[in-house]
Amino acid sequence: MHGLDMSRNMNFKITGLRNPRSGFSFALVLSVLMMLGACTSNVPTPTAITFPPTPTAVVFPPTPTAITFPPTPTAVTFPPTPTAIVFPSAIATATPVSGTPTALSPTPSVTSTPVSPTPVPTPDVPLTTTEIARLMEDSVVRVSVDTPAGPASGTGIVFDDEGMILTNWHVVENALSISVTKSDASVVSARLYRGNTDRDIALISVTAFDGLQPATFGDAAELEVGDDVVAIGFALGLLGPPTVSKGVISALNRTLANNGGPDLTGLIQTDAAINPGNSGGPLINTRGEVIGMNTAKLSAGDRIGFAINANDALAVADDLIAEGPIPAPGYLGIGGRSMLQPEAAGLGLPITGGYVVQQVGDGTPASAGGLLPGDVIVQIDTTPIRSEADFILFLSNHPAGTQIHIYTWRLVTGSGWQPISVDATLSTRP
Repeated sequence: MHGLDMSRNMNFKITGLRNPRSGFSFALVLSVLMMLGACTSNVPTPTAITFPPTPTAVVFPPTPTAITFPPTPTAVTFPPTPTAIVFPSAIATATPVSGTPTALSPTPSVTSTPVSPTPVPTPDVPLTTTEIARLMEDSVVRVSVDTPAGPASGTGIVFDDEGMILTNWHVVENALSISVTKSDASVVSARLYRGNTDRDIALISVTAFDGLQPATFGDAAELEVGDDVVAIGFALGLLGPPTVSKGVISALNRTLANNGGPDLTGLIQTDAAINPGNSGGPLINTRGEVIGMNTAKLSAGDRIGFAINANDALAVADDLIAEGPIPAPGYLGIGGRSMLQPEAAGLGLPITGGYVVQQVGDGTPASAGGLLPGDVIVQIDTTPIRSEADFILFLSNHPAGTQIHIYTWRLVTGSGWQPISVDATLSTRP
C-alpha cells in the first residue's frame, strides 16, 4: 500500500509539472530544470561511473583465456610419460621373477629349450616355474612297485650318471618288483640298491640309463623361510607327466615321527602341494637345484608338506653307495602258488593261507632240505608265509648263504595233514 501511495504521489507531481497553475510555480520549476540542465551538462561523473567499463574490467572472456585448459593438458600431456616409463623395459627388468620376457621376446633360452632341457640358471636370474619344469623333465621318474598289498607308485630323482635313482624307503619297502618310467614314457626295470629305513631314504638302480639326466643338488644350509620352491612328483599315481606345484618354504628344521623308528629331523616344511605319489620327488629352488626330497604331509592341515633336506639326503646316499649293493635275493629252488583260506578249509587245513610247493628243482637247496611237491609252507624262521608274495619278499630280504628253517604242512598217506619242518641254506640263482 505504501508503494501504491508513492506511485500516486509521483503522478501527482508529474501532473503538476505538466500543468503549472501560477507563474511563480512555473518560474520555480523552470529554475529547477535549468539547474538540472546545468548539472547534466557537467556530466563527467556519470560518464566516469558508467557501467559498461565495469563489465569490461571484469568481463569473463579474459579470465577463461588466462586459465584456459588446453595449455594445461598440453603441459602435462601423457604421451611423453609412457615413453619415459615404457613398460617393456620395466618388465624386462622383472624377468627373473615373473618370467614375462619369455613371452615378450624370443630369447635364446626359449628357442633352445626344446633342443636342450637344461636352461642355465645363474644366481642373479631365477628360473620361472615353467623353466624349472623343463629343466627337471629328464631328472624326475615315476617309480612303480608291486608289493604283497598290491601295486603302488612314487617318484624318484636321478642321482648320478651311473643309473642311481634317489627315492624314499617307504616307496620301495616290501617291493617284489620295481620299474621306472622315463619322461618319454618308456619303462625299464630297476632293483633296490640299498636303503636306510631310519632315514626313509633308498637308492634304486637301472641299467638302461639312456634319456636320464642327473639332477643338480643345492645347499640346504642356504635356505630361508619364504624362499620360492617348486615340488614335482607323480601325485596320486596319475598317468602322464608329473604334477608341478609351487609354494614357499614355510619353516625349517621340522621334526616328524617315523612310524615307530627314529624321528625324521631337519625337515623342510612347504606349502607347495604334496600328495601321495609325490614321495621321493624333488623340492627345487629358483636356481633349478634340488634342495629337498618330498616325503610326507599332514592330512589334518592344509598344504603342510615336508621334505628331507638335500644335505641329509646326499649324505645318506653317499653312505649307501659306499656300503655297496645289497646281496642278491637268496635262491631256494622251488615253484608254487598261493593257497588262500577257503581252499585250505576245503582241504581240512587249519591255516589262513600259505604257499603250495608245486615243483622242486634237482640239486637245489629245497631238494637238499627235503621239501616235496604238495607241501604247504606257512612259515620261514619267524616270518609268516600266507601267500606267494610273502614267500618272494622273504627271499628278497635274505641273501645267499642264509640258513633258514621252513615250517610246512604235508599230506601223509593214512595220517592226513601233518606239520613238518625242514632246514635249508639259500644259494645264488643259477
